[in-house]
Amino acid sequence: ANYQASQQFQNRKKWYDGKVTAVVQPSTKKGVAVYTVTYGDGDVEEGVLAEDIRARKNTTNEDVDTDELEETKEKRKKVKAKEMARKSMPYVFEVPTTLESLYSLISTHAKTGSEVSTILNRIHTSNSIRLKNNTNNAEKMQNFYDVCLRRFMAVGDAISDSGDGGKALGRHEQLNDLTRVLYRMTQDSPSIAGAVWGRRIGILHKALLKRLRDVPLHHQDVFTAWPSVGTVLLLKALPHIFPVTDYRHGVVLPSLLYLTQTLVQCPIRNHGDLVTGVLIAGLVVEYTREAHRVSPEVLAFLAGVLRLFVVPNKWNECAKKNLIPSLANVVNYPDLLTLRDGLVSNKKGYSSENPPKLSLELKRNASTNLEKIDSAKGAAGVFCATLHMIDTLMDTFRGKVEYSENELFSEIAQSLLCLGEDIAPKSKTNTPSKKKKKMSILPSYLSERLSSTVRKMTKITGQTHRAPLLRRLPPPTQSIKTLAPRMADPTKYSLSNDARQSKSQSQAESDRLRREYKREHKAVSRELRLDGQFVEMERRKELEYKAGKDRKKRNENFAWLEGEQAAMNQQVRMGGGLLKGGGIGMARAKAATAQLGIKKGGKMS
Repeated sequence: ANYQASQQFQNRKKWYDGKVTAVVQPSTKKGVAVYTVTYGDGDVEEGVLAEDIRARKNTTNEDVDTDELEETKEKRKKVKAKEMARKSMPYVFEVPTTLESLYSLISTHAKTGSEVSTILNRIHTSNSIRLKNNTNNAEKMQNFYDVCLRRFMAVGDAISDSGDGGKALGRHEQLNDLTRVLYRMTQDSPSIAGAVWGRRIGILHKALLKRLRDVPLHHQDVFTAWPSVGTVLLLKALPHIFPVTDYRHGVVLPSLLYLTQTLVQCPIRNHGDLVTGVLIAGLVVEYTREAHRVSPEVLAFLAGVLRLFVVPNKWNECAKKNLIPSLANVVNYPDLLTLRDGLVSNKKGYSSENPPKLSLELKRNASTNLEKIDSAKGAAGVFCATLHMIDTLMDTFRGKVEYSENELFSEIAQSLLCLGEDIAPKSKTNTPSKKKKKMSILPSYLSERLSSTVRKMTKITGQTHRAPLLRRLPPPTQSIKTLAPRMADPTKYSLSNDARQSKSQSQAESDRLRREYKREHKAVSRELRLDGQFVEMERRKELEYKAGKDRKKRNENFAWLEGEQAAMNQQVRMGGGLLKGGGIGMARAKAATAQLGIKKGGKMS
């Protein structure tokens, strides 16, 4: 059976041997039967679909059966060991510096999402660089910070593929706990956090450029240049860790540039790309709202998204106004031409208590066998999310940009004008036919939502009149006071003191030459004196080097002589005792005792 198929990352399959122990029949005719599987290691899984079960190949080889029994026993031992490790989770962990080492800790000590969060909290608590004994953990904690970022993106991608995972996994709560851990680590060392975030954003930017180059090589349903959901969720957590109101910030501004570049350059080729673009536009609005920054990319993108919902007879006219590159070629993709049909299809399903939500839910296409986002359910969510962001921008910049609201929201105002038929008042004299109403009139809730945005736009752009052009005097030009000394040009004749002394021009010229000669003479004397001092210093250094070398050799000789003299004095004090025990004296002593003979010629034997 495919073990826990709904919770596998990216729908991967892991087949294990097991036995079907129960079958649960559906309560209705349209239901699907599910099975209960007992695996060889004792684990039991309920609610297994038929597509996740396959028959095991039969074999008659007894050796193979014996090997399988041994493997089953080993698996049971490993399961018991993991259960014991989970029950006795330690309070102090070594810092995992790679994602694989973190996964090893999780597989050994954790079975649920809350236990994973406990492991991460204990790793940070026991290895924080604020502790006195952990001052040398800066490099390890820097690597652990990057591991946490990669873990965040992996959990976010798993949410996109398999959802929250229920109470056992709780992926949304895992992301919340990871955000808290990242915030505490950032407070411990902002420099380390800034360096890790900067490197991670650089990696994301390089990956974005690579995907943009590969877009023409892949089909629209197979490949997308937009970042994954895990990356979007990671950048969603960034404003909760760093301040977004700073004029300059080493992490927030590069992230904002990355988001705006993604919003402008990544082409929208299907409904999934459109939903991701709306999510990123919401992130940019969140980044810039508190600091009152103007993002032209978001304004142009939201205006282009509104033009996707116009009536069919205005499609070609309004599509040409999408000047942003990401929406320039939407006419070539049929999935984006039916967004308005998704709005009109559900007439009474939306209300203020049940508004449409932005959804990334996948739906398998029977013809292509590919999973795609259901455009019928997601079109209303995209439409309402776009209107909500426009309302947020208008509330943010109301009265903050003086008389430039008309120019600031001009593109959005033109897009709202393209949807003019959807906000027309309903009256008996102006009631369209049923056929036209089905194609052009939106549901009541969406029409009211659009009308509210239009009224707010009219109120903001028409609340003040632009002041007429006035001719005003320019501000007075004032130069900065210079503090540079005035230098006299020696080649230029000036009377100065000579005029007051009633000198002639020839006499003044002679005095000037004499002064120049005197200055040059002093300069040459000064240079010669400095050269002499330098030469004398070098001569003395060389002489000191030679004298020091001779002095060192002489001191070594004196030391050797003093050592020899000391040895002689010691021998004298001991009465010649040091001279006994060797040499010719030893030979003569043995010869006297007849233990050693002397041959002819004086040689010893």
